[in-house]
Amino acid sequence: PEGSVVSEQDGDARAQQIDAVVSAQRDKIQSLARGLVVRHVLLFIAFLITVAFSIIAAVTLVSMEIATSGEVRSAIAQVIGLVMMHVEFALLHSVVMEITSGTPVMMPAVHEHALYWTDLEHMGFAMCSMCHQKVGIKTGGFLALQCRTCKPGPYGHGGFQVCTNCYRKRAVKEAEGVAEGAAGSGILRGDKGPKSTSKMTATTYVRRLLSMMPRSALCAMFVAVIGAKVVGALVPKVQGNCVSALVRSDGDLFAYWMVLFAVLASLSSLCGLALSVATSLISARLYLTMSVKLYRALLRQDIAFYDNALTGQLTSRLQGDLRETVSPLSTIVNTFVANVVMLVVGFVICLQSSWRLTVLALTILMPVAHISGAFSKYAALKMATQYTHIADAQGCATQGLTNIRTIRSFGGRHLEEERFEKQMQKAQTVRLQTAWAGGLSSMLNGLVEFGASYMIMFYGGRLALGNTFEVGSIITFTYLWNALSAAVRAVTDNLYQPVRAASAGQRVFEILDLEPDILEESGEPFPAESRQIEVELRNVQFAYQRRPDQKVLRGLDMMIAAGKTTAVVGKSGCGK
Repeated sequence: PEGSVVSEQDGDARAQQIDAVVSAQRDKIQSLARGLVVRHVLLFIAFLITVAFSIIAAVTLVSMEIATSGEVRSAIAQVIGLVMMHVEFALLHSVVMEITSGTPVMMPAVHEHALYWTDLEHMGFAMCSMCHQKVGIKTGGFLALQCRTCKPGPYGHGGFQVCTNCYRKRAVKEAEGVAEGAAGSGILRGDKGPKSTSKMTATTYVRRLLSMMPRSALCAMFVAVIGAKVVGALVPKVQGNCVSALVRSDGDLFAYWMVLFAVLASLSSLCGLALSVATSLISARLYLTMSVKLYRALLRQDIAFYDNALTGQLTSRLQGDLRETVSPLSTIVNTFVANVVMLVVGFVICLQSSWRLTVLALTILMPVAHISGAFSKYAALKMATQYTHIADAQGCATQGLTNIRTIRSFGGRHLEEERFEKQMQKAQTVRLQTAWAGGLSSMLNGLVEFGASYMIMFYGGRLALGNTFEVGSIITFTYLWNALSAAVRAVTDNLYQPVRAASAGQRVFEILDLEPDILEESGEPFPAESRQIEVELRNVQFAYQRRPDQKVLRGLDMMIAAGKTTAVVGKSGCGK
């Protein structure tokens, strides 16, 4: 066709080259998979070494007699060293994972983060973010480009994946110079050409999101968060004081702490109610405000903007991206901020009761969070894989029953039975693995929590027998241990929530910030006395920005008379 610069031979050669790249990546992933076992073993050994040395250092520290200022400085340095051990392991883990993750693929016009070739077979449900098809045989195989920053949910939904077929199509378009990345920066265009945009970081995303909310509502929400967690952390302290008063047989002191306990329990309930209501109202108001602003921004862009974008892309930003941008607000407030406040207040209370017991608890708390998170991710992956196989089996059944007459006519009943049974057998195999993983995870969590409680009771009891520690403080530590463990796991699980949400926030805020090249509100107003005008076009040349070599208007001359209706028609009757 006119304007085409790619011959059939060039197209075949390019297709073979793309297939060779995909095949090479599949072979590379298989070779990397063989090295994953070695990587996991080495990281596990490093983790055990870190935990062992941290426990030895913690036991040595709590056994020290601290009397002079030099001994105090030495103890502080050792506490910092305990923390640095786990920080070093976290850095080592991230570096090893980065080195052994393969070569990243950058597709800036498609996704802002690096994508990695990944074999998604037996990895749960995964849907291509471009064609919205389940990654599998119909999408060219289970090999796909996956973003490791935008991670999917517990059942595989969400995240960002590009299937093999979409990658092939994309590569062909880029080679022919018609892809978005070859002609400009995504869908952001004006009548004067492509628009550039800066990458949004997680910090910028959070700041922009908070700036969209009223200051008074924001302050009220954070006051409710701090109040709820501070009061919640003080409740175990008061419970411990009640027990200490009973041990002393002090009735007046016991009555005082019980009254205070009732007051704090009531305040905790009220603060929790205020936090829940405030978060829900602010989220709803924020979604409404941003929806109206985003739709208004979409309506006022230049015509070249709409020529360059599909309707589905625009509605996706108005619906899915906007929802993902606003939804992390409750997570950031109720999970991240709230648990950070809980950690700070809880550790202050623990330090005030006994710094030695706090050091021991902190030493065990860090590996507990790591082990619990690893087992939870593995169990969630197996559960998602199991549901995926069951869904595939149900899909086979739906297709078979829908086309039952054709199947029976051609004697294909046994083939359909085999397909269904094969998927169900896969689901059964994964279900057994899920049962073992869930059981081991529960057993491990139980043993770790029991060990922590035993350590608190044993060491706290020895301090209490030596009259250097109150019995009630043991109760306080036991309650706070469970709260602090849950807070650490929650903060760890949601640490990258703003990073993932920043991807959707980038696509929303760049539209909100986009200004058209031609403002409808600018220019001189139309004269009120000129009711009828005529329009004349002379030698008009026009080509779309995405296809500058293909002119759609060549020397157009047209006269539109005043007060007349002029229709532009053609053979197809549309597209004019």
